[in-house]
Amino acid sequence: MTTLIERAYRALRPDGLLLVHDFMVNDDRNGPLSAALWFLPMALRGDAISLTPGSLSEAIRAAGFAGVTVQDLIPTITKALTARAA
Repeated sequence: MTTLIERAYRALRPDGLLLVHDFMVNDDRNGPLSAALWFLPMALRGDAISLTPGSLSEAIRAAGFAGVTVQDLIPTITKALTARAA
């Protein structure tokens, strides 16, 4: 995932907007249930990557982005993260 974020950073002009919309579980991974259930088929195959707002924000900041915000997009299912290229 880090490589993809780094590539996005290099592709954007300064102050360019990054938008990530995906299924995300809480940082403590205790829910929400509807988002966690979306990951179940992948977990059974062994290739699940469950995103949390905290881990994704950290990876995006480490790539050089600033102004990271996270908000519910589809409540209890998906979140949207935005950030700006520095």
